[in-house]
Amino acid sequence: MSWDIRLIHSLFCTEDSSKILSIRPSLMNGEDIIRWKFGSRGIYTVKTGYHVQRTLDREEQQDQSSINTSTQVRNGMLTKLWKINAIPKVKIFWWKILHNGLPVADNLSKRGCKIDTLCQICGEEIETIDHMLLQCRVTWEIWTMALSDISIHLNRSSTVYDLFSYILNTGAEDQKNILPLMLSWRIWKMRNKLLPLCSPKFCSCS
Repeated sequence: MSWDIRLIHSLFCTEDSSKILSIRPSLMNGEDIIRWKFGSRGIYTVKTGYHVQRTLDREEQQDQSSINTSTQVRNGMLTKLWKINAIPKVKIFWWKILHNGLPVADNLSKRGCKIDTLCQICGEEIETIDHMLLQCRVTWEIWTMALSDISIHLNRSSTVYDLFSYILNTGAEDQKNILPLMLSWRIWKMRNKLLPLCSPKFCSCS
């Protein structure tokens, strides 16, 4: 037994059709039955419905709490960013970073651009802001050389939030600690000169 593909597509939208066709029809040619997957016998009860709703409520509260905490942390960083003794263009650059607003390949793809999401420098992993600035094999070599002269401890799994938090915690007024902010900006400029993503060869936005 198999699905009538033409009939399915004529009755449902593309997304629903794909979901329906992904379900394997019964080999025994039996009739469909409705089962409640959250109960051991497949039958809905008020008790199982209550427990499912309680679980969903807890998950929603946890997600909202996590979002609120992340927003508070980011807002605190943004407030301190403008007080750092760095040139305005670097501050604006980092404001974009903390808002996940840099046009790296991953962000462009999520905005509808048809683009290869692999890192435009190393071609090994998806190009997120964290990867492009800190975790890319090529840019990490730059950091390895630079970090030998400044007292900031990072590793290849560090994020931009880790870097910025470390700078704030060790003294943002220290000019030596501002160097990583400047270096990250130079890495971004270097990356753009090597492979401009706005070229039609690499990006096509719909």
